[in-house]
Amino acid sequence: MVDLAIGLLRSSNGSRAEELVSWDFGGKAAWREDVAGGWREGFIESVEAVAERWRIERGLPKNFRRVQKEEAAAAAAAAKE
Repeated sequence: MVDLAIGLLRSSNGSRAEELVSWDFGGKAAWREDVAGGWREGFIESVEAVAERWRIERGLPKNFRRVQKEEAAAAAAAAKE
């Protein structure tokens, strides 16, 4: 295991190091259930919506894990029909 601050990498596109790291822009927060039903739920939904618009406006692709989750959810929904 390596713990490295991504901002320390010398990357041609800055500290986000997009050619090395897959970012999940516009995805759902992994810890959403922690805020369900509370005042933070609306805040998290707002942050997720803004992040998704930001991703789309810049033409960034969906993260491969997000695509896998969406495909699995669609397959599960189709199986129920």
